[in-house]
Amino acid sequence: MKRSIPTGAWIAGGLIVAAMLAPGIAYATATVTQIVGTNGTTVAQVSKERQLFVAPSDPSNSVTFEAGYAGTASSSCTSLATPPSGKAMVITDLRYTVDAGSAASGDTAWISANTGCGAPAVAEILLTPGNGEMQFPAGLAIHATSGLSFHVVDSSGQQDSVDLYVDGYTVPATALP
Repeated sequence: MKRSIPTGAWIAGGLIVAAMLAPGIAYATATVTQIVGTNGTTVAQVSKERQLFVAPSDPSNSVTFEAGYAGTASSSCTSLATPPSGKAMVITDLRYTVDAGSAASGDTAWISANTGCGAPAVAEILLTPGNGEMQFPAGLAIHATSGLSFHVVDSSGQQDSVDLYVDGYTVPATALP
């Protein structure tokens, strides 16, 4: 004859197991998790809606640069942005206005994250009249000893005209090794 455990015994056993697990679960849910700064003590601030307060940089560190090209031949390398002395930069936004160009013929502006227009290019703009914008949500790092440069490749021999505008912010040179 087979013996079975009564339902009451199952309920009692479940309650005992739950009572043993409850303190651990309560502790895990009550543990506070904090985001702290690199100094290990500054705690990040959170709104009452539990949204993290953030600011990419102090407004006094904001930088804006502009440069342009107009011509009927390929351009030489042109400086677009250079970090101030002792600083590095983080580029957040690149806006452009193309007044004249022939993208169908291969006219292009190449933007490089160095001072010599070398590879790799970080942006390519086909020169079709109009406005555009490229955003770098994580930021495009420009080291203190480098810069942002561009050149125009004019394959058509027709008039090209482009204005470039760069926004970002500076950081201490040591922040970008």
